[in-house]
Amino acid sequence: MFRTLIWAGVALMACGFLIAYADAATIEIPVGPYVQFTNEGEVTLHWKTDTAVASKVEYGMTPDLNKQAEDATPKTNHQLTIPVEPVTNYSFRIIVGSDNTATSEFFSAFDYGPGIFPAGPSPYPDDPLNYAQAAQHILDTTGITKGVCIVYGCNEGQLAYELAKRSDLKIVGFEENLTKVAAARNYLDAAEIYGVRVTVLHGSLSSLNCRDYSANLIVSDTMIADGTCPGSAAEMFRVLRPAGGVAFLGRPAGGSLTQATLEGWLTDGGVSYTTTNDGNGLWSQVLRAALPGVGEWTHYYANPANTASSSETNIQNSMKVLWYGQPGPRYIVDRHNRPMASLCKDGIIITPGIDGIGVSQPEPNPGFGRLMAFDAYNGSRYWDVLVPNAARVAILRDCGWVALASDYVYVAYNDDCVGLDVKNGDPTIHLTTPQVGGETLNWGYVAVVDDKIYGSGQKPGASLIGHSRSHVDQAYYDNIAISTSRYLFARNRITGSLLWSYQRSGPSSVIINPGIAIGGDYIYFIESRNSTAVSDTDGRVQASTMFSGSSEYLVKLNRITGAEVTTGNWPVPLNLPLQHVVYLSYDSGRDLVIISGTWNNPGYQYEQYAYHAGDGSSAWSSNYYTGATNGSHGEQDQHPVIVGDYIYQRYYKVDLNNGNATAFALSRGSCGTQSGCTTHLFGRNGNPQLYPLGSTTGQSLAGEIRPGCWINMIPANGLLLIPESASGCECDYTMQASMVFMPD
Repeated sequence: MFRTLIWAGVALMACGFLIAYADAATIEIPVGPYVQFTNEGEVTLHWKTDTAVASKVEYGMTPDLNKQAEDATPKTNHQLTIPVEPVTNYSFRIIVGSDNTATSEFFSAFDYGPGIFPAGPSPYPDDPLNYAQAAQHILDTTGITKGVCIVYGCNEGQLAYELAKRSDLKIVGFEENLTKVAAARNYLDAAEIYGVRVTVLHGSLSSLNCRDYSANLIVSDTMIADGTCPGSAAEMFRVLRPAGGVAFLGRPAGGSLTQATLEGWLTDGGVSYTTTNDGNGLWSQVLRAALPGVGEWTHYYANPANTASSSETNIQNSMKVLWYGQPGPRYIVDRHNRPMASLCKDGIIITPGIDGIGVSQPEPNPGFGRLMAFDAYNGSRYWDVLVPNAARVAILRDCGWVALASDYVYVAYNDDCVGLDVKNGDPTIHLTTPQVGGETLNWGYVAVVDDKIYGSGQKPGASLIGHSRSHVDQAYYDNIAISTSRYLFARNRITGSLLWSYQRSGPSSVIINPGIAIGGDYIYFIESRNSTAVSDTDGRVQASTMFSGSSEYLVKLNRITGAEVTTGNWPVPLNLPLQHVVYLSYDSGRDLVIISGTWNNPGYQYEQYAYHAGDGSSAWSSNYYTGATNGSHGEQDQHPVIVGDYIYQRYYKVDLNNGNATAFALSRGSCGTQSGCTTHLFGRNGNPQLYPLGSTTGQSLAGEIRPGCWINMIPANGLLLIPESASGCECDYTMQASMVFMPD
């Protein structure tokens, strides 16, 4: 919740927000505020109140609040769109009756998309072929209004014009006839949209000069104008985006293109389709499914099992750039703070970041956490949303704050979790932390499985919010405190209904945030009953305190009912010498729960302990000595990657069947940690490196960029994604941009 206090005549800085003088009382709002960047020149503010009241905001260029927006209709879910100038600091506060919230700030710089369509008449003299009707039917039927549209056979550009007028699509037309290319450019330039909304390129339609998977939507003007099918259906399909790309091809009623011609062309290209022939005209729709064998990355370590490895099968030893560009460094948390990894599912990349204000706020700068959604196949921006106090750092000693489902992105902040609609970023679902045991706690852990969302209640100081030098000191080095929680719970992720909660009686234990994993129908976690840990006041406790020799346990709950399993060896008493980090993972191949961590012996020794998930009995243990001491580049922090029969970790790989450790030193630098898929490992050795599974020698992918300081190479959706995470790096790399690679 958004909570602030104010005293008359005094200006304070609290929670990273500028609190301005106000005569009215400062109040709380239970949900929000969220700042949603939509179109050029405007942002939308969202918040929620407990009772139905009018929606009212005072805002202006920082520090002024000289403008006002209002919707007088009483409601509990509020949404107001306000006009803004580009690249400007804005302040705002929400008015509820005679009271107001504290003043918040945002920075109005983002990818503005295609911009506002110019006013004025069509440059085309008439529309005898019903292009306007065709464009509207295409958009209504496909539902695709953002991303890239290819006009395959652009003719003189009239279909492109009508589509641009009605959507936010970035449109590229391809045309073989040079005379028609010139005419299209002239018309579209007269409409003031050429090079801004629409581009027309000359070239062979049988061999388009663009990468695979470029288009969210493919249409054809030639089919409407000439009644013929241009180029090759196979070539058209090559550039259609997987996992939801649509080709909608045909003509309005009265056109000359025949069904036999259209369907024969598609069949010859080996393309599946469905056809309608009615009052709206003749149209064939091609839906491109997901590529075979793709993986996804929906949680911080790929999945709720924390394997740090996806099921991706398409990565090859030879990769090429598919696209590069946004997001750049402006909204990325400084890499030294080791922030949350990007997520990817169904061709959508979710990149967590932070708002770009910073200059007027003291260290640390919580401000707003930023969620940015991009198309994995062509880099198109879909939406940006700011969520207050959400940008956690030093995640390696904490847990992820974002989880991705097919329909919603779940973002934990304060004592809430908001579900953002994947399609548009709308903050649609609002969940709260159930307050268990008499304390008011924040939402800590977040994971999504099926229709359930799992969370934990943690003290307000347990997670570090926002980047700062002081937080860098909590992201590296020895014996650094780890974030903890007091209880676990599960809710229905759509309705919000509480399904169960678990807390050791008292409360008499703390739960280690990076020591929570889900496997099958169970949730596993490491719990410390050490009295010093239990009495801690800020939720951050050193591993050496929690692992005191006789007070730590591995616990198993049924994730459906929340019931603790107490049969066999459960809960498993632990006696581990861990000092620096501790991680919990689940291996589905052998049904093992695996604890990993490090301690000084006197240099760093990595330990793994495997337990049979069924009865909690010990399966094996493994340890190996790295020799490093007092590491400042993550030498003591490496997270395990579970692929096939092995755990891959710093300097060694461990056989999951018996715990045997074999020397396996990748050619890589110290910073960051590894990620993996079924065929490769990924990591940083100055620049991005790809390692065929089993090989210790990496292949450099791009010398111009540098990955971040934790997980930043994501194998998913048939691609290798490297969203920008080098912000703050002073090393000699020429580009700070996102890059996506595809098999060559």
